[in-house]
Amino acid sequence: RVLAGDILTVKKARVGDYIAALPDDVMEEVNLALITSLDLEKYPTT
Repeated sequence: RVLAGDILTVKKARVGDYIAALPDDVMEEVNLALITSLDLEKYPTT
């Protein structure tokens, strides 16, 4: 079981390394999720 704190630490420290280790199909989903979350942060919905 992975703790949320560990996930946040991985995200901050080396999300690139983590993503690079994922299988291609999972990586596509993660990339879409990251792009979506970045877009939502950049353009907050009112």
